Amino acid sequence: THVPEAQLIMDFITEDVQAFNIVEQPSFITLVKGPAPNRSFMCYEMLTEQVERAYENVKAKFEGMRTFYTAANIWIAGRSFLGIVVHWLDSSSLECYSVALACCRTKGHAYDHEEVRAAFRIHSKVCCTITNNGSNFIKAFKEFADFQKAEGDMQASEDEEEDAIVFLDLDQISATHTLHLVATKDSHDYLSTGPLALKKLFWSIIAKFSALWNSVKVIAEKAKTQLIDPNVTRWNSFYHAYSKSQNTPEEVLHDLCDCLNLKRLREIELIFLNGNCHMMKSLACALDSLQGESKCFIGFLLTTISALQKKLEAMKYSLKFATPLGNAILRVLQKRFDIYFEDHSLIIANITIPQFQMYWI
Repeated sequence: THVPEAQLIMDFITEDVQAFNIVEQPSFITLVKGPAPNRSFMCYEMLTEQVERAYENVKAKFEGMRTFYTAANIWIAGRSFLGIVVHWLDSSSLECYSVALACCRTKGHAYDHEEVRAAFRIHSKVCCTITNNGSNFIKAFKEFADFQKAEGDMQASEDEEEDAIVFLDLDQISATHTLHLVATKDSHDYLSTGPLALKKLFWSIIAKFSALWNSVKVIAEKAKTQLIDPNVTRWNSFYHAYSKSQNTPEEVLHDLCDCLNLKRLREIELIFLNGNCHMMKSLACALDSLQGESKCFIGFLLTTISALQKKLEAMKYSLKFATPLGNAILRVLQKRFDIYFEDHSLIIANITIPQFQMYWI
């Protein structure tokens, strides 16, 4: 299906959060006009009008819907920005759809969040808001929870404005982010501060693989393969990087270390790496599952965590060096996720997934 050029330009600018005046930049005009330099081109005013029409179309679409949930986050490095995405399920196909509502400067944390809800007239339709575990954002929503509790006993006046803002509790902290903390902070804290022998082994492996990841050209030439360079924002990329290294033949790893003037990986380090990768594979798979864009629902959460706990319990005694780490991860999972298993809405959501029902119990 042919997509109009104007729509493609607007999609690029809105999805990539570009400044509107980019359409007036000579290099952008040259790029878009291409082989037809004499054709008409979208100007700043036309783009603004088209975005405003899209804004109104989204609001009109939301009028006929009953329930949404939002995901929100704040970036505070340098200038503070608030990002809000709204999600909903199509009532007939059960497909998940998402729309980014805002990426704007913020000073009031949750107050700005409520302003965005009100602007799209969905403030009374949002069943919950999900954020990461950032303390400032959670604190802002807790203040709203206190406000709502204080106002709960007051009867609304009959002449109350129809569009009055409804302040909702923060119902969910991102379970994916919580699991990410288990895999990063909690596991790292245990390995780096636990038993002395384990701690030395862990830091030795970290140092050697950090040097390997920083030498991708040498690795490509010597090993005829690419080791994965982990992305610091996604923990499971570290697992995949370690797993790729672990699957590289031992003699190749030794050659790489020799070429880079690094100490070779000792046998005990390779055994530790093998056990650690097997242990953390379950965590990485759980994260991949919960980070799904279109095939993951809130009803997947309890089953995923329960299955993860059972896998770790069964695995911890079968791998060298894995028992202490397995016990540490299981303790943290219980501490961080026990409250989820007491949430009636999550239990009901899990039961309504046909392939899960009550099997996770």
